[in-house]
Amino acid sequence: MYLSKMLFKSLRELPSDIELESHKIMLKSSM
Repeated sequence: MYLSKMLFKSLRELPSDIELESHKIMLKSSM
């Protein structure tokens, strides 16, 4: 139970990291 909760948390945080990176890349390419 606890482990799956941790996993879910990390899975939810991962996409935001990816989105952040893609935003950085888009900003760089637009400049």
